[in-house]
Amino acid sequence: MGIARWRYVLKYSLNNPKYLKGNRFVLSNGHTCQFKDTFLAVYKDMTLSRSSRTTPHAPLAGPPETEIEGIKVTTDPFGQGVAKAVGLAIAMKKLAATYNRPGYNLVNNVTCCITRDICLQVGVCSRGGPLTGYWKLNNLAVPYANHQMTCDVSIDLLRAYGWDVLEAADCCFDVEELVKALLQAEESQESQDKPSVVC
Repeated sequence: MGIARWRYVLKYSLNNPKYLKGNRFVLSNGHTCQFKDTFLAVYKDMTLSRSSRTTPHAPLAGPPETEIEGIKVTTDPFGQGVAKAVGLAIAMKKLAATYNRPGYNLVNNVTCCITRDICLQVGVCSRGGPLTGYWKLNNLAVPYANHQMTCDVSIDLLRAYGWDVLEAADCCFDVEELVKALLQAEESQESQDKPSVVC
C-alpha cells in the first residue's frame, strides 16, 4: 500500500514538505510507524538509519511526531489518525472555499488516511465518520486494511456513514491493482461528493 500511494498516487514535493497543494497523508495505525519512516527517507534530512526504532535517540524511534520533516500529525492512540484526517480534510475544504477562484484552483488536494479495523471501531471514528459523509468531504480517501477482526466495523457501517465504498480484489501483492483502486477512489470523489474508502 505504501508503494502504491507514495510512488504512484500521492502528490508531494521533495524540496518542500509544507507544499500547500500536496496531498495530506495520515497513518492511523501508528504501530506500523516504520512503514512511514521508510517513505520519509525521500526527504533530505532523513535516512533509514536515522529512523530505526533500535537506534537510540533516533528522530523517528516511535510513532511519527510533527517535529519531523514530512509529518503532518502525530497519530497515537488508536483512531486518532482517522479523526485528524477528518480535521485536515475539513481544513482543506475551508481553505479552498476561502481562496479558490474561477480559473485559480489553489487548494485541491486529497487527505489520505491508511487505517484498519481497530481504528475504525473506537468512538472517535464513529463520531468523525458520519460527519465526513454529512459534510460531503470528497477530499478524504481512506485505504482500509479490512481484516474482519472486530465485530464493530463492517462495510455496511461505512456505507451508512455516506462514504463511497470501493472493494478492491486481493491486492496485497498486486501494486498495479491497488493503484487502480486508489485512483478510482479519487476520481469517484469528484463526481459523487463523498469521502471514499478502499477496502
